[in-house]
Amino acid sequence: MSSTHAAALPKQPHRRPPHRDGGRRFLLLAGGYWNCERKWQVRATVLALILLTMAQVGLAIWVSYWNRDLFDALEDRALSELLQLVGVFVLIFALTMGVTALHMHVKRRLQLDWRRWLTDLLLEHWLAHGHLYRLQFTAGEHDMSENIVHLVLARIEGAPEGVKGISLFIVPKFLVGEDGSLGQRNAVAAGKIEEKMGIHGN
Repeated sequence: MSSTHAAALPKQPHRRPPHRDGGRRFLLLAGGYWNCERKWQVRATVLALILLTMAQVGLAIWVSYWNRDLFDALEDRALSELLQLVGVFVLIFALTMGVTALHMHVKRRLQLDWRRWLTDLLLEHWLAHGHLYRLQFTAGEHDMSENIVHLVLARIEGAPEGVKGISLFIVPKFLVGEDGSLGQRNAVAAGKIEEKMGIHGN
């Protein structure tokens, strides 16, 4: 290709690889979580996790010193020191079990709270931008079964704002009696099914 043709080609816009923006996005999310309405609880949990991690490192260092003292006592054949080291080992073992169990509990609690906060954030963003009305319901109305059950997200009157006010309702096509028999047609019906499925010929 000649230089003239090469110069005439439009320049492609420079795009940063997605992985380069991942760190920045994570920091933005982490900052939002760090300063959320439960920020003091979050910060206390993170601080406790850091302290427990440091405690685990300290116990591992203590075990190294204990091994050194054990070999020194065996080499010197010092029975009293060996008995003392047995007691120290029991103490290290008990502390290690307790710190490890507490570390796992705090870590799991932080993970669950992070996921709950992130889910609420994404769901609020999803609902605020009207993505709920862009869902594609495939075959939401048909006669191939006796009844159809729809799962509907809706907000009842007096419900709190945000995600906490959203409720999930089970909406059947035909109302079901206490004995399991089908009753009258529900007043709630799925509309514009063909349009949502891309059928515009009818």
